[in-house]
Amino acid sequence: MIDRDSLVRYILNGLVAVSITYLVLFVLLQAGVNFAVSNGVGFSCGAIYSYFAQGSHTFQSKLTKLKFVVFGGYYALALTIHTSLIYFFKTHFDYSLMLSFFLGTAFVTVLNYLVLRNVIFRSGLVAGGGK
Repeated sequence: MIDRDSLVRYILNGLVAVSITYLVLFVLLQAGVNFAVSNGVGFSCGAIYSYFAQGSHTFQSKLTKLKFVVFGGYYALALTIHTSLIYFFKTHFDYSLMLSFFLGTAFVTVLNYLVLRNVIFRSGLVAGGGK
């Protein structure tokens, strides 16, 4: 069952993380940096914010070094999925960067919520579990 309060906190913190991600991506692209590098740096900035905000605020979980490592590994996978989806929508459907980014982000947002809630910040599944 989905806890409504944690879902609202997840969405609000997620909006901040996505804003950070897109702002960094946009600035780096305007500076002439390669798309994959720009997206990787932007996504990483959003992910670092997300670890602290989602872990401590959204899921009210004790933050540990092990959780940070697991989170980082998972977010590397999420970054690959996100970048691949943006590239796919942009090249195969000729969607704008904004629309491609939105579609990739929407998919990864749902996936992230499920993984963060049920695996990374779930009490007892990763050392130093929940509340």
